[in-house]
This record gives sequence, C-alpha cells and structure tokens, in this order.
Amino acid sequence: MKAIKEIVRDILPWPIVRAVKKYRWKGILVGYKDLSTQQVFTKIYEDGTWGKSGDPAQKFFSGTGSHDALIVTAYIDAVQEFLAN
Repeated sequence: MKAIKEIVRDILPWPIVRAVKKYRWKGILVGYKDLSTQQVFTKIYEDGTWGKSGDPAQKFFSGTGSHDALIVTAYIDAVQEFLAN
C-alpha cells in the first residue's frame, strides 16, 4: 500500500513536486553552509539526510540507491569496463 506522501506526489503536477523538493532542500542546505567537507558528510550521516538503515550497527547509509541491485550492478559493470579499457 502506498504512503500518503507517495499518493500526493503521484497526483500533483511535476512542477509543483519539484518546487516543494527544491524548497525543502534549500532549508536543509543552510545547515551545511559554513562546514568543511568532512563536517558536511558527518552531518549527513548523523542526521540521516540520505535515509537510515534499519540496522543500528550500520553506521553509514548513502540512500536506497546504494543498495538497489539494478543501480549497483550497472555501476559495477561500468567501472569494470572502464578499468578494463
């Protein structure tokens, strides 16, 4: 069953969805303004900006795309082909 958030996103016109995402990210990015690169990534992982793993032992989580076999397999294949050439 879809979450309410997904249903609303599906029925709203794409420009409105994009504008809402942009507005939210502006608010998030303000918190990173004066941080070093190391501090930015520390904050991303501590705040769960890219999501959080269901496993408390997994400290780092780079979003669902990092665990999606379709994305990961294509990436690994491209890197292996690049390195082979």
